[in-house]
Amino acid sequence: MQTQEILLVIFTGILAVAVLMQTLIFFGMYKTFRRLVDRVDGISKDLLKNVDKVTVKAEETLATIQDIGNGFIPVKDKVVDAAEILHQRVVKVDDFFEETTDTARSEVEKMKDRIELAANRAEELLEIIHDGILVPVNEITAVTRGIRAGFNFLFKRRRNSSEAVRQSETVQQEDDEEMFI
Repeated sequence: MQTQEILLVIFTGILAVAVLMQTLIFFGMYKTFRRLVDRVDGISKDLLKNVDKVTVKAEETLATIQDIGNGFIPVKDKVVDAAEILHQRVVKVDDFFEETTDTARSEVEKMKDRIELAANRAEELLEIIHDGILVPVNEITAVTRGIRAGFNFLFKRRRNSSEAVRQSETVQQEDDEEMFI
């Protein structure tokens, strides 16, 4: 019986370590995705600031060229076209970073949900192990001890009463120790 109990304790320990390692891995992945989202947010903010500065400078340049004269209208048209293209690209880049950030956030949420699901499943597994293995093993051990005590009582009537009392106290202490474990 002790071999089974030792194996059960070892198995439970290995299972607990595996669940702990899985939880740590999921937590590490969550942290990594979180840093990635923060980094992408920072880059997109810096890019938008720079794009806004470039757009402002382009508009200032356009105003200066318009003041120089109407003789440079073709140049002005080209600068306007370039500014529009630049603006369109900035909008596309902004949309790209927004989509990337949203995707990263949704992936972080999915990872969070998966971590919670894994933790819940681990709890359920531990409850199943406890209810399905430990409780029946303890019950069988208790029944076996009862039968053993009954046989000891039947076959050892010749002992004096003080020895029987000491033996019952020893059996009671063992039972108390095992119930504690």
